[in-house]
Amino acid sequence: MSLTLKINVPSQGVTKSVRFPESMSVHEACKTVAEKTSIGGKDHGLFQAGTPDVPNGYGRWLQAEKSLEFYDLKMNDTLEYKKKHETLKIRFMDDTVKTMLVDTTQHVSDVVDYIGKKIGLKDGAEFGIQGEKNPGFWLRNNVSVPEQVGTMEQTFIYKKRFYYDTNVDDPVQLHLIYSQSRDDVIAGPPSECR
Repeated sequence: MSLTLKINVPSQGVTKSVRFPESMSVHEACKTVAEKTSIGGKDHGLFQAGTPDVPNGYGRWLQAEKSLEFYDLKMNDTLEYKKKHETLKIRFMDDTVKTMLVDTTQHVSDVVDYIGKKIGLKDGAEFGIQGEKNPGFWLRNNVSVPEQVGTMEQTFIYKKRFYYDTNVDDPVQLHLIYSQSRDDVIAGPPSECR
């Protein structure tokens, strides 16, 4: 059985209707789209933007090894064909801001580890990220960033989430903990504790 989907290519500003066999893998579908649009490659994938049918409401990356029918797509559903890597603007607790190219299909835990390695952090397991548009709410580690935020066009806050080890010998981690603790003391207790 075949399925016609609307494929939006944001980089070209076009949408094309493409027919696929339902049993086709997402990887094969990406190859088909690349042939029909003359753009793309290994760094491109299919993303389903948020709709009532998408479980989290924000959207989801379709995994290359899964079939199209796995996602219960319907006739004329729209998918975006876009690059998996995007630049994220990251603000650290010492108020430095860095822009990094990250694979947005990866889970947040992998993105947090990647950011930690880029800044020289020995172990980033105790850190997490929050979206600037929703401060105070940690992005879940086992889901990708675009599946949890309405827009990637925001600054993400990288900070200490857990305190497992009180003996810190990593100077980068010590600096980030100091900066975060200083800001917390200056801000005072959260409003629900006052």
